Amino acid sequence: MYFIILFSSKQFYDYFWGMTIETFKQLSMPEKLSALKHDGELLGPYERNDANGGPKTPGDIYALADFFVYLSEDETIVVPSRRNPLPAL
Repeated sequence: MYFIILFSSKQFYDYFWGMTIETFKQLSMPEKLSALKHDGELLGPYERNDANGGPKTPGDIYALADFFVYLSEDETIVVPSRRNPLPAL
């Protein structure tokens, strides 16, 4: 008996080689939130500086594969980064 599993090229890549920051950036917002929910590791809270010098935006930092992701508390801002913004312990 044989089973055939159909993958899209992105699903195939992610299944066999894992998520990269480049593939994460191409995901839709619901797909990004799902990836964080299922595969992300919550590292801790973080307040992100506003680009225009405004108030800081509270959120959390997640580790996902070999990169980090900032997710705002209201889940409207998702920023992947290769650098961990949390201070080393």
